[in-house]
This record gives sequence, structure tokens and C-alpha cells, in this order.
Amino acid sequence: MAKHRTILVLGSNYDPKRNLMTARRALEKVMDMEFTTSALWSDPTEGYGPQYLNCLVVGYTKHTLPTFCRALKYVERECGDKRAERTINHVHIDIDVLLYDDIKCHEADWEHAYIKNLLRLLPK
Repeated sequence: MAKHRTILVLGSNYDPKRNLMTARRALEKVMDMEFTTSALWSDPTEGYGPQYLNCLVVGYTKHTLPTFCRALKYVERECGDKRAERTINHVHIDIDVLLYDDIKCHEADWEHAYIKNLLRLLPK
């Protein structure tokens, strides 16, 4: 079965240290994690609300991109993330695919300063 290289960005603004750790453990069920960057703080991209703690996770998954994205949404819910809480700016965990093999996802996110800073932390 083919393995697909992926880079994920994780972010949390609600009990972020605990939620990033919980999410990284839950991700072990859907991918083989190779590297996790240290976490960096960022201002919310919406311009209001509490700061986010973010990190990148690099690894491999056997899942197709659509299946992998569904699995990541399940991980978010498993980590306590709820749409209702997001409406009051409580984001337990947000997990987005930045790269899947050679496919760039969330292209606008690549331009955010915090993403650029996190990418610099990846091994060459």
C-alpha cells in the first residue's frame, strides 16, 4: 500500500499546550509521524480572539487525501473540538493538511508568517 508524505498544521487557542499534545497522540492512529516542530504562538488570522499555539507535524499516511481529511476531522472531534465553541473563539484543535505528496493544500495559509516560521523549523 502506498504511503503519502504529508505536512499538517495544528493550532489551538483553548488550553493549547494540552490540546496540541492530545492531538499529536490521536494522530498516531491515522499516520506515521516522522517529525513535529516546536510550537509557536500566533495572532488569530481573523484579527480578534486569543492567540493560537501552532506546530507542524510531518509524516506518512496510507489514506487517500479525502479519507485522510475525514480522519483528521474525527481527530478534532475526539480532542473535544466543537463547532458551537468555535463560534465563541474556543478552538480546542484545528488540523489542516498543508501538503499531501506534491499537492499544496490551504494555499493561502502558506503566506501566513507563522506558517513560514514553522516551515523554517523543519529539518532540511
